[in-house]
Amino acid sequence: MRLKSILVIVLMVLFPASLSLAQEINQGQRQESICVVYLTGIGCSNCAVIDPILFAETTQDIQKLVIFEIEIFKHRLENTDIKDRYFNAYLPGKRPGVPFLLIDDKNNYIGRYDVLKGIDKVKSLKSNPFPSDNGKQIALEDLDINSIPGKINIWTKNRVLLSDGKREADNNVLKEILLSTDLNETLSKISYKKVKPSPVEISRGKINFSYAVDLGGWILQWNGSPLKAASYFSLNANSLLLIIFLFLLAGFLLLTLSVEKKGPWPLIKLKDEQKKGDWTITFFSLIAIISFFLVAQKISPDQLKAAGYNMPLPLFTLIIGAIDGINPCNIFVLTCLLAILVATSNSRARLYIVAFSFVFVVFTMYFLFMAFWLNVFKYISFINPLRIGIALIAIIAGIINCKELLFFKKGVSLMIPDKQRGPL
Repeated sequence: MRLKSILVIVLMVLFPASLSLAQEINQGQRQESICVVYLTGIGCSNCAVIDPILFAETTQDIQKLVIFEIEIFKHRLENTDIKDRYFNAYLPGKRPGVPFLLIDDKNNYIGRYDVLKGIDKVKSLKSNPFPSDNGKQIALEDLDINSIPGKINIWTKNRVLLSDGKREADNNVLKEILLSTDLNETLSKISYKKVKPSPVEISRGKINFSYAVDLGGWILQWNGSPLKAASYFSLNANSLLLIIFLFLLAGFLLLTLSVEKKGPWPLIKLKDEQKKGDWTITFFSLIAIISFFLVAQKISPDQLKAAGYNMPLPLFTLIIGAIDGINPCNIFVLTCLLAILVATSNSRARLYIVAFSFVFVVFTMYFLFMAFWLNVFKYISFINPLRIGIALIAIIAGIINCKELLFFKKGVSLMIPDKQRGPL
């Protein structure tokens, strides 16, 4: 009884604390950014080297990086004044030129080789405000993107914002789009119009995009995952924690207490410990599965891709090996082998030989099996009906196996029948 009371208290204390922590984490992620201004010119040979490095490579490597591009050759009519203001504010008395990378008044770089050094400087930054054309530094949360003069393109991650005509989009929405790691979640909160993506011209080249939407004077284009259909389970972090907490609390009370009607008032008392063991396991397993899918639904493919690329291969191998290493079949067979050996032999050398032989054979068979399935899945991954069919079979088999916990060998079962165990 004391343990149950402590558990309830812990749940009640951790719930508001977790909400506060999630909110702080979300706010910290939204506010942290590295803003730079980049002046370039379509047709410039040095810019042709720098443009793809900045727009395609560096923005992928530095997820917090936001590049405000000002092109001064093709769009000189729109950008001449802003170009002159930047050069006068940050390069007084010096000869201007492009490519020009601007971090702040003490860190600005002109020319192909100098800008490459500037990229290394950007990689060392934790955050940086927006350098305005009058020499002032403006934090991104205080910046009015719609009021930035000239024709600009804003690059970050796998996306670009293109100014197009009247800038009528909400300023806070634009900043959230630039900083968000999940475009689906951000765009689900606003109205937009799907449009056909078009290649974005850079110096002596183009960058292609797969998807585009019109936000009202701004065109957002990106690569990666397409927009998802509206989901009834589109939850923010706070709602997700609330649902999990309520499930846990309700399940704890249902599994711990019972209601009996004696007289005019119902009587609430503790349940018999021996009768609720299986139901307790089932409930908390169900909660774990629901929590997993709710959390997984909030993770974008771009985040998974970034995590996969950033995780060292040895660490990934250790994690997968540790998960698959808890294999009841292998552990059972190895235990039986060692038990027989211990009973029939006193040789420690023989024990080591048999154990390592078993591990080696398991390793070899796993390797051959995975090599085979790797090639099979390379082909299967392109056939959607087959992938869906395999998924449905796996789900049905999983449900049947879960059923065995509460209704052992009743109805449909995938377990070996008793009459077949002898021959096998």
